[in-house]
Amino acid sequence: MSSSKVDHQRIYRAVPLFKSLSEEELDAILKISRLFRSPEGHKLVEQGEAGKGVFIIVNGGAAVTIVDEDGESTVLAQLSRGDAVGELSLIDSSPHSATVTCTETSTVFHLDNRAFNALRAEHHSAAFKVLRATAPMICERLRQMNDRIAAIFADPQKSMAEMEKVYLRKTESNPFQ
Repeated sequence: MSSSKVDHQRIYRAVPLFKSLSEEELDAILKISRLFRSPEGHKLVEQGEAGKGVFIIVNGGAAVTIVDEDGESTVLAQLSRGDAVGELSLIDSSPHSATVTCTETSTVFHLDNRAFNALRAEHHSAAFKVLRATAPMICERLRQMNDRIAAIFADPQKSMAEMEKVYLRKTESNPFQ
């Protein structure tokens, strides 16, 4: 086995989506994916665009943002080593709900959804194991969202006050609204 292949396997093995894969299954994923350097400011995914696959931060960082109807950008999350985005596009190609932009030069793993779907169509065990590993990630995000909604209903006055502060900050920064 070449040292490059060993290095890539070591990197990919550290990613939660691929921990359960055998060496042969990991090789199948390696063949349809790429590891690349992404400069600061590069958009990995853009809000409203169709899903292109899953992106995993190997080194570096990225910000997840949404833009509202007024063009105001809000940071939802900061990503770092091991964090994944776009995993839902392995299931369907719905448009991304947010933009993910590298906040520094980053090493990123990309698994293209079309190549992955071809692997899945072949009934390859690697594809099914990756999908199974995706489920807990999606469940955790759903739980976090449920917790946020529960917090809003638990103390609506506090939530309204926080939303009003955000609104005032936005309108103060743009006096023409």
